Amino acid sequence: MCIERPSYSVVTGALLLKSTDTPIARISRDIGYATLSSFYRIFSATYACAPAAYRAKHKTA
Repeated sequence: MCIERPSYSVVTGALLLKSTDTPIARISRDIGYATLSSFYRIFSATYACAPAAYRAKHKTA
């Protein structure tokens, strides 16, 4: 059984979602995704929720 680790860019995106108010589209672009939809697809597959839901649940003050 092969368990893949999340890519560095997705982990970085999750960190930015938790710690900044930067728009999701800008985070996606800044970490190297060509389209917002590709970031949403890969992020959702990795974290089992959309980036906006992840931010709402994990946002730090």
